[in-house]
Amino acid sequence: MLEYNLLMSITGPLVLVGIILMWDLTRKVEKLRLGTRGLSLLILIGGILTAIGFVAYACRTTHSWEAFLVMFGPVLIAYTLSESGLVQPKLEMLVQATVMVASIGISARKSHYAIMMFSALSILLMIDAVAFYRYIPQPHGKIARISAWLFVAFTLVNAVNYGSLIAFAMYFLSIVLWVGTLLGLELYLTRIDVDRSGQKAL
Repeated sequence: MLEYNLLMSITGPLVLVGIILMWDLTRKVEKLRLGTRGLSLLILIGGILTAIGFVAYACRTTHSWEAFLVMFGPVLIAYTLSESGLVQPKLEMLVQATVMVASIGISARKSHYAIMMFSALSILLMIDAVAFYRYIPQPHGKIARISAWLFVAFTLVNAVNYGSLIAFAMYFLSIVLWVGTLLGLELYLTRIDVDRSGQKAL
């Protein structure tokens, strides 16, 4: 279990990088497509609140405001994505979320797993935001969808065998693919003239 917690802590910076990249990408997209600048900041705030709550929850024995942060962060992210109109709801997204929530029922630590599920759902939302963003290049979208399903598989395996290395491997690979996709999109944007063709690219 100690080794698992150590490995999970290693992926924390990766998730934070993903949140920052997600914020930057959303900022650029909303500027080009929506003409607004407030929604991307909410994604950053929601992600940071979730991360703080997650870390504090894991480090403390009493959970009050930590649980609130873990639950409020994903709500803020979901609200932002729905308000932007840039990500269309898909049945696939609903199936993924349903499977993840259902995994609470097979977990031996149901109350703990239910709280942590809010953090997991916020990550899934951000991965799916990349996967199903209507203007994303197809190769990037496919990689993001693989990342999302790997993350769903992680929650199932982790519910059955909490802290297993197989679960961690799925989690780690999912996050790496998500962050890699975001980095790829950032590089893609730098290769084009945003002023002249940014509208087509995004």
